Amino acid sequence: MGRALWSKEDLLFELNGVLQKAGVSIDDGHKVTAIDGDDGAFVVGTERGLKVRARAVVLARGCAAARASSGCPARTRARSCTG
Repeated sequence: MGRALWSKEDLLFELNGVLQKAGVSIDDGHKVTAIDGDDGAFVVGTERGLKVRARAVVLARGCAAARASSGCPARTRARSCTG
C-alpha cells in the first residue's frame, strides 16, 4: 500500500484483500436492532431475528444517511459530508 493518493476503486480493492486475508466478514444489508455485550464479546441483533457474536462491531452510516438525518439543506449537507 504506500501510495499517497488512491482512487476509490483501488482503495476498496486493496482493503477487500486485507479483510479476506484477516478472515473478516462483512454482512451488509441488515438493519441492526440491538448491540449487547462488553468489549470483545458482543451480540448483534438484526430485524430479521439473527443474533451474531462478534469481538468487534463497526457501524457505518455512510454519507447519504448522514445527510438525510442532518436536517441541513441539500446543498449544505453535500459540502459538509465531503469536506
